[in-house]
Amino acid sequence: MKNIKENYKTIVNEAIGEASMCWTETPKGVFVSERAIKISDKLVETIEKEKEKARQELKEELIADIKNIRAIDDNGVMEFLKDIVIKIIKEKGL
Repeated sequence: MKNIKENYKTIVNEAIGEASMCWTETPKGVFVSERAIKISDKLVETIEKEKEKARQELKEELIADIKNIRAIDDNGVMEFLKDIVIKIIKEKGL
């Protein structure tokens, strides 16, 4: 199975190719695939950067939540919740 980045890179490439044909009359000439690939690569790079920023923000929020839980933990709830958070992080690949 392809990894997630390759999957959405393929989706972006196909969408750009399809969008290039959205004309009432199909243009004549040669399709410059190199230019389309550059556009696609730039879009995928932007998605990757935004995804990484979102991942970092989520990690920071989780850390803040854990700190807040530690402050109110008095019955071993912290260990239980920590295990849940670690499991979620591993499942999401964070």
